[in-house]
Parts: sequence; structure tokens; C-alpha cells
Amino acid sequence: MRAQNSLKYKLLKLLICVTVIPTLIIGCAAYWFTSDSLLNAAMASTGQMNRHKADTFDQFAEELETILKDLTDSEATKAFLQLRGEPDTESYYLSAVRLSEKMDTLITQRGDAVDAVAFLWNDGSLPVARSNGYRMPLEGDYRGNVFYQAMKQSDAAVHWIVLPETTDGLPGLFLYKTIYNAFADENLGVAVIHVNRAYICSILQTAEQAADSTMLMAADGKVIFQAGDILWREEYFPDSVQEMMNKMDTGSRTAELEGDSYLISVAESAWTGYKLVNVTSLTVIKENTGRILLSVMAAVFAALLLAVMFSLLLFRYLKPPIVDLHAAMTRFRKGHLEERITVRRKDELGELGISFNEMAERINRQIHEIEEEQKEKKEIAMRFLQAQISPHFLYNTLNSIKALTRRNRNEEACEMITSLISLLRIASGGSEEITLEQELRYVESYVLLMQKRRDTAIELCTELPPQIAVCRVLKFTLQPFVENSIIHGNAGKPLCIRIHAERTEADTLLLTVRDNGDGFDTHILQERQRHTESQRFNRIGIHNVAERIRLYYGDNYGVSIQSEPGCGTCVTIRLPFENTAGE
Repeated sequence: MRAQNSLKYKLLKLLICVTVIPTLIIGCAAYWFTSDSLLNAAMASTGQMNRHKADTFDQFAEELETILKDLTDSEATKAFLQLRGEPDTESYYLSAVRLSEKMDTLITQRGDAVDAVAFLWNDGSLPVARSNGYRMPLEGDYRGNVFYQAMKQSDAAVHWIVLPETTDGLPGLFLYKTIYNAFADENLGVAVIHVNRAYICSILQTAEQAADSTMLMAADGKVIFQAGDILWREEYFPDSVQEMMNKMDTGSRTAELEGDSYLISVAESAWTGYKLVNVTSLTVIKENTGRILLSVMAAVFAALLLAVMFSLLLFRYLKPPIVDLHAAMTRFRKGHLEERITVRRKDELGELGISFNEMAERINRQIHEIEEEQKEKKEIAMRFLQAQISPHFLYNTLNSIKALTRRNRNEEACEMITSLISLLRIASGGSEEITLEQELRYVESYVLLMQKRRDTAIELCTELPPQIAVCRVLKFTLQPFVENSIIHGNAGKPLCIRIHAERTEADTLLLTVRDNGDGFDTHILQERQRHTESQRFNRIGIHNVAERIRLYYGDNYGVSIQSEPGCGTCVTIRLPFENTAGE
């Protein structure tokens, strides 16, 4: 009685009652009574498969139409169209770059499905085109060729068209849309996407070929593409079959072709209006159905015998490692990332345990690597935003020193050399943070160099309490604003720059840079003197100083600017108070 209640006997009885007997009955009945059902099921499956191909093609067509609409209606395209009349401006160049990047992204991401994309203009100007090696027939003035005339439309819808290709004579599938410039209220041309023939054929291809062929057929009955073992040509179709395929919207029918019976399934593409016609040999379907039926019955009997013989052995062999692995995976899923399995086998089950351990180690390692990578990315971003001294600035500074020495103004030359050395020492230092006192020395060195080079009077006044002098700040925090005061704020009078530092009650360091220069309207703040020597010296600018502060300290800190024409400029910098000397 105890043995009958064991798991082994329960498993054996369950196997016989639930698996063996019902499978034998169902298998015998299926062998005698389901031959026609299997044939009908195979025919229905062929129709469903063709419908699935049509749905897949519709999804692909919808995706391409969405891409084309986005390409013609995007902000990058609108900016490019708006500035086409100003081809020599930098704004036009930037818009062209953004449009080209958008087209390159399409070719890169969907290069398997798209051979080329192009903007063709009604005025015959140079088209904007990108491809993965395919060449559209755009040589010379393309406005007169059939390729362009067939696509020229006045409406704003996306159109599909089949055109013969000039390279191999095979048809090519294109979709195009009118390029409409809303700013000028006119149609400028068409945007064209050439669909990859191999990608369409991969949609038409059946996973397991069984003497069938699937064709993409246009509304006029012309075959665009086809894939499969049966290579059909229009001249081989009898008129009755050709007429039947043209009249069929959806569904399946049988037809006699060349002494054999074929199943013709038609599914219509709701998105493009094309038809997907699948032609499958019924003889092959019947043969495959019979072979499948016999194979299933043989496999059923073999599986039943093997199940009875080896079920207990398999249970005893599989239970321990599977249970251990399941328990370990459950704990690992709940967050115990240090969970590991003790492997006692050298077979596949043992390798499964080893794989689990390796996977766990890899996940832990990747988590650590991701954390380090994020930290490194932040450090790289900070280093990228830091200013770098260009050779051009050094050349001009050294030339100024050389001119002073020729005129025997050696003391002034020594002062400039000392200031340059101080500037280089701080700029080339590895630390991202320095003391406020060091930053002011850097600013003083820079002001002295600019004063000697420009031969102008610049007064630099600093108000730095001793307890704030050792506060840590990011390198190049003050210098860009002092530079802007010197370059843009000099109104033809002695320039005075005042730097004030104070600590607020909220442990915030406020740095103020104020000048008596021209000032400007903050509402129309824009880049000026792009090619000045000063900007080649310091590339970080006002925006990037604020970005560096945000990356390093957070969104609660940053830069604010107050200025009016004729009233000078005041820049306020908010930083956390970090006193290296302690309270």
C-alpha cells in the first residue's frame, strides 16, 4: 500500500490513464477519419499564411508611409525648405545637415528595407539623396524622364508606384509624397523612397517551402515581385486562371494548370491596394498530409513506449538539479544576486547550473560596469566642457612678448611670461575643482595678458573675504564672463570689472561679475564675433558654463545675467559652498 502511494506509481498511473490510453484512441481515430480534415486544414493554413503575409506587408507599408510623412513634414525639412532661398547662410547649412542626418538615420536603421531616399525638386536643382549603394536614375535633368514624371503629383497623400528599373529591367517599387513648402504655399517636388526588392521577397517567402510561390500583384494584374519554388510567368497562366486571380479579392480557389491541381489564395493589401497571390500544389499538400499523419502515428506509439519505460528513470534523474535550479532562480529573481548553485554533474544539467552561475556573475559584473560607465560618461562630459587653450592664443601672446623684448620692455615681458605660466599651470591641471583664490589668480593672469596684448586699461577689482577664498569651485567658472566683458563690453573707455563673492545663509556661494561696459538686451542675446581670437582661446561660453554647473552640482545651481544697453552687465553665479579648510 505504501508503494502504491509513492510518487513513482502515481506518475505511472497518471501516464497510462491521461496520456497513453487517450493518445492511442485519438491517434487511431485520426488516422482513419481525419485525412480530409488535415487536407482542409492545410488548405486553410495556406490561406491564413497568405493573409498573414498581407498583414505583414501592410505593417511594413504603413511604417514606410509614416516614415515618409515624417521625413517631409518634420521640423528639419520645414527649416530646410524655408531657407532654400538662402543657400549661403549658416542656417541653411545647419538645416541641410539636420535633414541629411535624418535621411542617413533612415538608411542606417532600415537599410534592409530601403535602398534609397531622395528629395527631387521641380526646378531641377540638385536632389538630396541617400542610399546604401542603389543608384536612382537621376542623371542630368531628371524632370523629363519617366521616372520623375510618373511620380509628380499635386495632392499631399503618399502614393505607391511600380516602375521598370533601368539596370536589370525588373520592376521597382517606390513610394513618394509631394514636398509642400507651407511658407511659400507651393509644391516643390516629391520625396521618394525605393523599397528593397529582397526585403519584399523575404515577406513573400514561405518559411517552409512546399512547391509554392507567392506573388505581389498590382491592380492591373502585373506581377511585381514573387518568391518561392514555383517560378510563375504571366505567359504560362491560362486566360481563365488569369481572369480568376484578377477578379478575386480574397479567399482561395483551386485551378488546373499544366495537368496538376493548384490552390490559389488571394489576400489584398488594405494599405496599398496590391494583391498577394499564393499558388500551392495540391498534390504536394496531399502527400505532405499523408506523410505527416503516418509520422504522427508512429511518433505517438514510440513516445508512449518510451514514456512508460523511462518515465521513472527520468523523474529520478531530473528532479534534483531542476529543483535546485528553480529554487536558485527564484531567489535570484527576488534580488539575492549572490545566489549560486553547487554543481555536482558534468552533463547538460550540470552545464545548465554552470551557465546560471556564469549568468549571475555576468549580471553582477555588468551592473558594476554600467555604474562605472555612467560615472565615466559624466567625467568625460565634464572634461569635454572645460576650456582648452588653443595654439592661436599662445601664438599671439608669444608674439606680444617678442615685441616687448625687441623694444627692451623686459619687465613687462617678464610679467606676461609669468602670467602665461600661471595660466597654463591652472588650465593643464588634472583636477576639475580648484579654490576660489586659484580661480581669481587665473583670472588676474588672463586679464594681465589681455591688457598687455590689447594695450588697453583694464581695472580688475575683487572682493574676496578670507573665509571664502578656500571655497572649492569648478575651474573656468569666472574666466568666460571676464572674457566676455573684455571682448564685448569695452565702450571705448577704461574698463572696470568687479568680482564679488559672498556666502548666503543657505550655504550657497554667490559670485558676481559686474562691468561698466556697453551692456546688451538679454532678450536678444546671441552669439557675436564668432571668429575672434578670444573664442578660439575659450570654447565653453556662457551656456556651457551653466551646463557644467548643472552636471556637477545639480539643477538648483546655475547662472543668471542682468544687462541693459549702456548700463553694463552683471552676471550672478550660484554654487554650493564647499569650504576645504572646514568651518
